[in-house]
Amino acid sequence: MATMTKKWLKQHCIEKKLYRSPPLNDKLYLHFQGFMEIDNLEEYTGLVALFLEGNAIESLAPLEHNTMLRCLYAQQNCITEIDLPSSLTELATLNLSNNNISQLENLGQLTSLHTLQLANNRLKSVEAVSHLKDCPSIGVLDLSNNHIEDGEPEELLEIFKSMPNLGVLYMQGNPIVSRFSFYRKTLISNLPKLGYLDDRPVFENERLCAEAWKRGGLEEERAERGRISQRKADDDERQANFMREMRLKGESKQKEIWEQRKQLLAQHGIHIENLDEDVECSEPDEDEPEPFELVAARKKLAEYSARPGEEEPPELTAARKDVTSKGKSRQGAWQPITGSDVEGKENDSASAPQFAQPEVVDAFLTAHAKVPSITEINARVQNMETSAAIPQSHDKEEDEDIESIPLTKTISESTPLKQNKIQEIDDSSSGTKWAHKRQDEEVQSLQTHSVELCNEDELDELD
Repeated sequence: MATMTKKWLKQHCIEKKLYRSPPLNDKLYLHFQGFMEIDNLEEYTGLVALFLEGNAIESLAPLEHNTMLRCLYAQQNCITEIDLPSSLTELATLNLSNNNISQLENLGQLTSLHTLQLANNRLKSVEAVSHLKDCPSIGVLDLSNNHIEDGEPEELLEIFKSMPNLGVLYMQGNPIVSRFSFYRKTLISNLPKLGYLDDRPVFENERLCAEAWKRGGLEEERAERGRISQRKADDDERQANFMREMRLKGESKQKEIWEQRKQLLAQHGIHIENLDEDVECSEPDEDEPEPFELVAARKKLAEYSARPGEEEPPELTAARKDVTSKGKSRQGAWQPITGSDVEGKENDSASAPQFAQPEVVDAFLTAHAKVPSITEINARVQNMETSAAIPQSHDKEEDEDIESIPLTKTISESTPLKQNKIQEIDDSSSGTKWAHKRQDEEVQSLQTHSVELCNEDELDELD
């Protein structure tokens, strides 16, 4: 058997990376070393935790100099009696499980003791544990598997009731437990701070039922269970109402934000119809609605025609179909439609699309190959009117310039002067007009779009 010599203890501290100087060590690991007795620990006055598990120690008396000790683990030894010195007033945790203790003693002097573990000892009777009455500070007590049988359950209950701080109790493995009438209810109702008994915790509802059983038996317990169920139902209903109110407030606030954003966009010339049909406040378990800006941009973009051959999102395609189904025309590649409806009537509503500015159309026309802009058309029409007022001869190049002016029937219908001049141009250029079919289609579409962008005042100026 090993011996606790000073040399061995110092070498052991070095191996465990502890301090060489004994007083500096606050913990010491001496478990499973085969010691039969405690020796040469006088110099370790700073010990707070001492591990002596798995040895053959029979006595704890040599620990009288370790007055700062708070945790002592001496399980699995050969201790037959508790002979702790009275100087261990700071001791809070004491583990003496798996020893040969048959009687509890010398524990009342441990005024700070909170946790006492005595499982698997030789405590056979209620009398053997009666010393616990002198230990009011104990909060955790483990007496499991001690085969306590002798004595009356009421006597054991009185011992536990004398421990006001008892919160955790392990009593399984003792035959006396089976002699309790309603064991769990009895202990819970008589120990107000008990929070854990044997294999499971003590919840609030279980305590309420146990206390009701103590007051009026099974009938009172049954009534208490009904009250618990009713309280739970009321609490669930209250929480459901609270969540419902929160959801409604959130939806109201969200709609208010939507309206504010609609007004802000309207100030910048962007009008949105039927926002609530596009964005609805979702339920808590559904996906969040699309961002307001995305919906506004899609509605505005749906008022334009897509570029040929370009792929677009399916949402935009659906929005464009919706615009068409409402009778709004779309002309030009990514150009805004006019503010008039299909029949040509002006639409002054706030939701009507904005008119395109002449400079925007000019820039678009200039960007396309060899297509005259509105400015050029107006200038050439003015020249034509001047020529009609002062007859003069035209050479071949001037005739070709006139022939290159692409004017549609829409312009010719504006004034008689324009109609006559355009007819003359058409008659003189019957052999060479519109040499390229593709250019003819593009010019026809763009001119129709240009005329729609010009109001009557602008056409009158051409007269």
